[in-house]
Amino acid sequence: MASQFYAVTIDSLYLAKSKKDSHGSPVFVDLLAKKRFTEGKFIGIAREGISLYRTQGGLRRPDPYAVRREDVKKRTSPVIALFFEKEKARECFHLFKSTGCRKKEQWRRETEIVLMEIGSDHEVFVLSRLNPVLP
Repeated sequence: MASQFYAVTIDSLYLAKSKKDSHGSPVFVDLLAKKRFTEGKFIGIAREGISLYRTQGGLRRPDPYAVRREDVKKRTSPVIALFFEKEKARECFHLFKSTGCRKKEQWRRETEIVLMEIGSDHEVFVLSRLNPVLP
């Protein structure tokens, strides 16, 4: 089961780790802005973005696409690709920013591998069924 991954979005590069900090939040960092986001319980993964969120009202693992706005602590811009390796994620981000190309087959394969490793029952990472990263 995956314990961390890198997400390339339209405007930044993020690191997500399932290991919780001293406050009980998973690690979620914007690597370009050098900013860490806290106060969440789950890291949701959807085509429209990666989100750090908490839950209210007893839902254990709600779909990240359906979480109430007030429960979301951070939501990124739309996802380009997911990676396990930081250097591949950086390459993807810089190529996307310079060319605007989103359709790289290699990025799709890397994303599929990350999603498969996360699986459908990860305790922190929640894959959206309503808005999957890969259609």
